[in-house]
Amino acid sequence: MRTFLAIIITSSLLACGGKTPPSPAAEEPAAPTEEVTAEATEETVTPDDSAEAAAEGDLVPDASAPEPELAPRKPDNADFNVTITFADGTTQSGHVRRTEVSKDWYGEKEWADTAGRLVIAMEAGGTEEEHPWTNIGSISIRPGSVSSDTNCTIESDYTPWMYTCELKTTSTARTKDGRRFTISDRHKWRFFFDDDTELEFWLNKLPARMQDEGDMGRENPENYAIYGELQAQLRNDIRTMVKTIRVE
Repeated sequence: MRTFLAIIITSSLLACGGKTPPSPAAEEPAAPTEEVTAEATEETVTPDDSAEAAAEGDLVPDASAPEPELAPRKPDNADFNVTITFADGTTQSGHVRRTEVSKDWYGEKEWADTAGRLVIAMEAGGTEEEHPWTNIGSISIRPGSVSSDTNCTIESDYTPWMYTCELKTTSTARTKDGRRFTISDRHKWRFFFDDDTELEFWLNKLPARMQDEGDMGRENPENYAIYGELQAQLRNDIRTMVKTIRVE
């Protein structure tokens, strides 16, 4: 009997408890948290040199652009040394390799460089002579007073009209043979030195010129204020003008 009950109890337990309980549903793995690092988010930016240069106002040179051509050096036509003293006390010494003289009085048009034109007009005892620079020993230029020794004129054949004020000078030359002359040459001269520097100057009468850019329809077309401006310019120019030239 006991054996029978044991069998029944065992069978009941197997019927009720023999099933394996279902496994819990597997949880889906959590999405990994992305750690954003400075290395992952920071982009390396290469600066644009052209844009930066443009922003700073610097122009990037164009390698394909041709270089500007330099003006050819004018040929030599002179060979003498000079020492020049200016009104402010400064001096300039050097070898003159080329000379030119203006075809007009003011150096506003063409320049001559031939031997026949490169002579200085001067006079002594009522006789006028022309001498090249190689005959000159020294030249002295002394300006007069701007207020009393200036002659001003107007030229209506210019448009606008041209105003000119010329300061009288006492200009003398001594030739290498010791003769003394008064310079009458009114043209503008130009020296070219070995170091390519240039010097422009007058030997006789110092001019200042200006065109009238104002209203030419005024009742009195002559603008007297310009005369005052030109005389002020002369006062400034005589501070640095050429005073003496010694030719060696």
